[in-house]
Amino acid sequence: MKANAPMLVTTAAAVALFVWIAPASAEPASAPDEPAADRPTAPEPRPVYIEADLPLGYPQPGPAYEVLLKVYPAYRAARADGGNAFRKLFNHIQRHDIAMTAPVEMTLDAPSEDDPRVARMDMLFMYANPDMGELGTDVNVEVVDLPPIQVLSLGFFGNADRSQINEALAMLERHLEADPEWVAAGPPRLLGYNSPMVPARNRYSEVQIPVMPAEAESETADSLAPDASAQAESEPPEAR
Repeated sequence: MKANAPMLVTTAAAVALFVWIAPASAEPASAPDEPAADRPTAPEPRPVYIEADLPLGYPQPGPAYEVLLKVYPAYRAARADGGNAFRKLFNHIQRHDIAMTAPVEMTLDAPSEDDPRVARMDMLFMYANPDMGELGTDVNVEVVDLPPIQVLSLGFFGNADRSQINEALAMLERHLEADPEWVAAGPPRLLGYNSPMVPARNRYSEVQIPVMPAEAESETADSLAPDASAQAESEPPEAR
């Protein structure tokens, strides 16, 4: 099947596909080896089962249980927040006859010392290609274009429950701390590829942290810093 010819998903199948609301190339991220006990244990290597087409140019999921640096292309998506985000998004794609894709993306509010609970801030349904539909607000849904993104990613099989997500986030954060070349560049996200119709042991998700080169962050900070000489020239003589 061609990448730009998305598989159509029936209404009933689509509801079952992502009613779970509870993820190109991939390179091993460059960082010192972690102790074996610090890695999740995969029962055995196995392929990821995807229930719908990926968006155009989107990298394949996996491999599981490896911390990877992944690059994703620009994409268009419908975004909604709130406890009934899935229903809002599903109604949107029904109204506009838009085929469902996988994965479903969820922005995460990472746990902190004050609140150890991980929460889903919003949900996105990705369009099959960035030329589909129109940007803007549609009832309770916002259609947005999102830029290319680099992420540090860790995939796993099983239910994407709070424990699994927290463990994956902790491992990614430890990996970032051990690698001075990369820094976090945004809130973490969860990519979900399967529905409850797939046996729990075969459901696949990826927890990801957007990253950028530490050097780029330093250059950005320098460009935003005020120019002391220019500031002095702009001050009146009595203020110097």
